[in-house]
Amino acid sequence: MRWGAVFDALEASLPFVTALRLFMIGAFFNQTLPSSVGGDGVRMYMAHRAGLKLGAAINSVVLERAAVVAALVLVEDLKPDVVLIDFDMPLMNGLEAIELIRDQFPAVRTVLVSIH
Repeated sequence: MRWGAVFDALEASLPFVTALRLFMIGAFFNQTLPSSVGGDGVRMYMAHRAGLKLGAAINSVVLERAAVVAALVLVEDLKPDVVLIDFDMPLMNGLEAIELIRDQFPAVRTVLVSIH
């Protein structure tokens, strides 16, 4: 789970069940509000209520969003044969990420996955 890695990087801790619950609440609001930003706000608020310091709660969402940019940098560095991309990602959706990868790295194959 991405949040686990983010919490480790921040040296913050939440029980797995709590982190999963926060992730699912954020995903719900991302699907029901007009933009994905609403779910981020809810996740930050709920993580802070669950015991994270406010700065760690905010950083957890910001770092998760930055993970997409880091993934594109890794594609450039590693030049893999195939990249699996989730449709529902922070900052941009999977189709936009595939478009960027195909423009910059035409030899890299992409596979779009989704829970929908």
